[in-house]
Amino acid sequence: MGKRQAAHRVSFHLAFGDIPEGLYICHHCDNKLCVRPDHLFLGTQKDNMQDWTVKGKNRLANDRSLWNMGRHWENNDAARLKLSELRKQEFSTGKRIIIRGCDGRIMGTRMVK
Repeated sequence: MGKRQAAHRVSFHLAFGDIPEGLYICHHCDNKLCVRPDHLFLGTQKDNMQDWTVKGKNRLANDRSLWNMGRHWENNDAARLKLSELRKQEFSTGKRIIIRGCDGRIMGTRMVK
């Protein structure tokens, strides 16, 4: 190896051999300090993120309200205009109502049957 390495990478190398260039050592146990070879697997960054998401650890993917704090469409003018026109129409016809919290702040909206 010849250079400074993280302990989990050294553990994987000793147990399974060389680590191919560009691959990560990921943890099944999600404990980044763990060095048990049976808890480690080879993968890309995408594999690591998908594993993390499937386990429910990725709040951004698993809790849609956290997507850019509700601003995921903010920089798209066409989408914002279309959404705003649709919302205006729904409010005027009574198909959508505003949900307010205890303090009177708007918490969201919902469709009415």
